[in-house]
Amino acid sequence: MYVIFDVTTNTLVGPFDTEESAVGFKVEAEAELDDSNQSLDIYQLTEPTEWMLDNFSTSVVELV
Repeated sequence: MYVIFDVTTNTLVGPFDTEESAVGFKVEAEAELDDSNQSLDIYQLTEPTEWMLDNFSTSVVELV
């Protein structure tokens, strides 16, 4: 499973079942965003719950 993290807006897109589908989405999104300098990173989730807790603990605390 893969997700795309938008560094600029701190949002996740996905999940995608295959790396190919995540890469395809990233390519299309970057073409649409063209000059906005938005950074999109792809992450493979081998342990989705653990990854989310490690990477978004600050956001989760802020929401509570």
